[in-house]
Amino acid sequence: MRVGIVGTGIWASNYMNALGRSSFNVEAIPIGARSRSLTLNDLISCADNVMREIDVLNLDGVVIASLPQLQELLAPALMKDSIPLILEKPLALDLRGLDQMVNSNPDSPI
Repeated sequence: MRVGIVGTGIWASNYMNALGRSSFNVEAIPIGARSRSLTLNDLISCADNVMREIDVLNLDGVVIASLPQLQELLAPALMKDSIPLILEKPLALDLRGLDQMVNSNPDSPI
């Protein structure tokens, strides 16, 4: 199983270490997600780069351990593609984000 870990901080490292020590046959693949700032354009650019990397890697699942604002951009797109996710942060920052996530793939259980 190939699992991408989105993030560059301590929580992403924790997931990498835990999966690396797992007795399951899991390949943890780091996916850098560092945004220069919290401007919407920067976050969108970072999300686009991460999505391109995920597309190329042919992953079985993704852990998002990154900024909540970046998670809010990535999670609905991954859910729309039916990619299993673990979200390190709360599901959404507000009700609008929650609605967007829930409605991104009606067939995907949350």
